[in-house]
Amino acid sequence: FDIAVGSKSVSVTIEICSSGILYTATESENEVYVAGVGEAFPGGELYIPRRVVIDDKVNSVGRIGNGTAIATNGKSITEVHTGDGVMMIQPYAFDGISIQKAYIGTYVIWIWEYAFQNTGLEVLDLTNAVRLQEIGAGCFMGTNLAEVDFSNCATAMGNGVLKIGAQAFFNVSSFTEVTLPETLQGVYCFQNTGMKTVNMGAMTSLPEGVFLNCTLETVNFDGTQEQFNAMKAACDSGTQGVLDGAYIVCSDGTIGTMPHPTIQAANVGNTTCWTAAVVNVEYSFDVANLNLFSYTGAGTMRYEISFGGVPAEMNGSTFTFTFTETGTIEGVITAYDGDEDLVGVTRTDLKVIVNAA
Repeated sequence: FDIAVGSKSVSVTIEICSSGILYTATESENEVYVAGVGEAFPGGELYIPRRVVIDDKVNSVGRIGNGTAIATNGKSITEVHTGDGVMMIQPYAFDGISIQKAYIGTYVIWIWEYAFQNTGLEVLDLTNAVRLQEIGAGCFMGTNLAEVDFSNCATAMGNGVLKIGAQAFFNVSSFTEVTLPETLQGVYCFQNTGMKTVNMGAMTSLPEGVFLNCTLETVNFDGTQEQFNAMKAACDSGTQGVLDGAYIVCSDGTIGTMPHPTIQAANVGNTTCWTAAVVNVEYSFDVANLNLFSYTGAGTMRYEISFGGVPAEMNGSTFTFTFTETGTIEGVITAYDGDEDLVGVTRTDLKVIVNAA
């Protein structure tokens, strides 16, 4: 904000900084690193300042950690905000510390190996990480991330390349969606994750084993089908096989078969109350009607719904579901092993979710 001083105004920037941060001098003059938090840290969100005054000297805060987990002194850290000064997060910096969210700042270039291992991290915000060029091996193992967007990473650097170390997200089964950077390096970086959806630009290649042991369902490719096929041809055979099993959405059309939908019923209650229900449809369907288990030709799929005993008398019933562009769904009983009076009516308390099989 601006402060008026006589006839002039002075711009003042206020930086948010957590109290109780412990610093240790580095080998560089007037530079310190974050060594942990002390008794004065109130717990919760950890904001790292760009500079700190120690013994009347202004020191830059260039990194977090020094090769081992930072000291917490019994304090909880729920969020980490690296700010605009930190350039490096050292190996094992937060290893084993329970953290929910991490916000990576503008000047971070390196997040070294195992830095967030076993933290249970749920959110990794890389919106401002325009200089991030390297993520170390095993960095995010033992986290609960669901999706990560790397598209802004390294965009402020000359070559726009992000390198992710081997098994950086190894066995993170919750990790189901990723948006890739401009250029990605790093073998086996998403190995054994629960990856289902990949969003990517018109990349020309992918690293070896990038999606090893993953079952991709949809790849949104910001390029033509010809460009996608050329990119796939440049990949290793394992990655080609994973891509072959996915539904590819390109700028000029699609490749492959749309993921076969499954319909799961839940919250089934009063069997005498019927009407239209709302459904979360993750995919667009060309067919107008969906029923369970057998494809009966253009425009119709037949499905049989099992309620798993909730209520038990509904097991074996067959429904016809009609989807509209607005995402609404009508469930009409077409066959029922119980009360025949219910055949042909529309069910009201049926919660239906459409997922990829």
